[in-house]
Amino acid sequence: PGDKLPSTSELCHQHGVSAIVVRQAINALKIEGLLEGVGGVGVFVAERSTSH
Repeated sequence: PGDKLPSTSELCHQHGVSAIVVRQAINALKIEGLLEGVGGVGVFVAERSTSH
């Protein structure tokens, strides 16, 4: 938790996918509560929820 994800372009390069695929994956993980976006800073691994 708290680790910053690489940039979209770096993730595209690492995984051989397009930017739209990376954005869709990040959005899906945000919906699941696994990632948190911080405007102008980046996307971070969310703290674990104790409600599950």
